[in-house]
Amino acid sequence: MVSAGRQARDLDAIQNLQFFICSNVSIQGAGVTLALLAALVYFQEKLIYVPRLPGMPAAYQFFPAEFGLEHEDVWLSVPDGVRLHAWFMWLKGLTPEQRRRRPTVVFFQENAGNMSYRLHFLGPLADLLQVNVFILGYRGYGESGGAPSQRGFQMDAEVALQHVAARADVDPAKLVVFGRSIGGAVALHAAAATTVKIAGLIIENTFTSLEDIVPLKIPFLGFLIGPNRCANWLLRSRWDNVSAAKHLTGTPILFLSSLRDEMLPPSQMQRLYALHGRTPWRMLTFPQATHMDAYIVARREYWPALQAFFYDLFAGQADNRPRGDAPGTQTGSSGHGVAPDWDSDTSNTPSDWEAVPRPGE
Repeated sequence: MVSAGRQARDLDAIQNLQFFICSNVSIQGAGVTLALLAALVYFQEKLIYVPRLPGMPAAYQFFPAEFGLEHEDVWLSVPDGVRLHAWFMWLKGLTPEQRRRRPTVVFFQENAGNMSYRLHFLGPLADLLQVNVFILGYRGYGESGGAPSQRGFQMDAEVALQHVAARADVDPAKLVVFGRSIGGAVALHAAAATTVKIAGLIIENTFTSLEDIVPLKIPFLGFLIGPNRCANWLLRSRWDNVSAAKHLTGTPILFLSSLRDEMLPPSQMQRLYALHGRTPWRMLTFPQATHMDAYIVARREYWPALQAFFYDLFAGQADNRPRGDAPGTQTGSSGHGVAPDWDSDTSNTPSDWEAVPRPGE
């Protein structure tokens, strides 16, 4: 067993090493450190953002029609001159007026790959919740121009949300923003920073800040970058989600956390929720789910939770009141929840959680 004295000496040695490097006491040590930091500064966007999945084509591999959705190709111009590609999608056969009566979800995607890889999730989302969906291709992703960066993503999100709120076939009072993984950071910024008032926000498996993530993902930089470290100022992409969330205590937020998340610590989702920790915020955890598969692995809890969240947001509005009980409590012949009926032209069809497609099916 290591003695308390030995532990104290080891701790002192580590702290002395940090001071040694950060204060440039040693020219040789400083040279190594500067080389590491230079690489971090130069390559950090390439380390953080992954527009193309390794080994996969850069072009779109799937399209909305394959998932029962009609769509419009949307092109947006950002103030810095970047041109973005997005899809506005709806269930087949809906008129513009019918689309306007439904809620619209603005989805900010995970990191790796273009937006076509999200259709396996967005198809069921549109169907089971009876909503329209808008998804943006971040700069540098898919057919969007530019190169990824935090400030660039933030501008992209602000422009996207303003576009959706101004559409004639969207009711701006029925907007819900949804972000997963790094998309959660984008969604938190969009909700906190723009003038568009949203009805609700869904955050799934995101993080508190990149300063908290770097030591976990790049351990050899942990003594330079991390909570209260000396080189944090070198991070161009900080994604301070704690500060953004603190501005949203009056916004209904649903936090969805996979407890077997292999990419981001679930404790960081708990920390975000704990910033307010009460109504109108709520949190749901999935003990068996990993970073990307909660909607499949925990589908019997996941989808009814989303239906209940939407019901609570919109059931008080006459045009949005589903027939019968709240989604997720009413059951049909399958024993599962019933999809919301946002207008009188749509039948109230039982939702089949087992039918949610897995990626690639």
